[in-house]
Amino acid sequence: MNRQDLENTLRKMSPEDFVAFVKEFGGDAKTPDTIVRNYIDHPEWEPRLCQILGFLTEEERRTQSVLRSAASARWSAIAATISAAIALLALLFALGFGKAAQ
Repeated sequence: MNRQDLENTLRKMSPEDFVAFVKEFGGDAKTPDTIVRNYIDHPEWEPRLCQILGFLTEEERRTQSVLRSAASARWSAIAATISAAIALLALLFALGFGKAAQ
């Protein structure tokens, strides 16, 4: 979650939802601006804010990105192996036709 995501989410809340959010989160915030300011001043609050609002933390987003990158690298390696096998078969096939033509 970044500052803009937090701010947009808080501003879209109805007054009742905002009061319920503040009650669940704790503290004495009276406006979305106060929550955003506290988020900037206290980054250690990010996991709790993300939990309440249903966002992924920056660490969770990085972890997902690394996992997707690893999966892509795996598929790339599989595709490279298949391409190498096809190239080897094509070479063997070409050599076989070359000998047959002599």
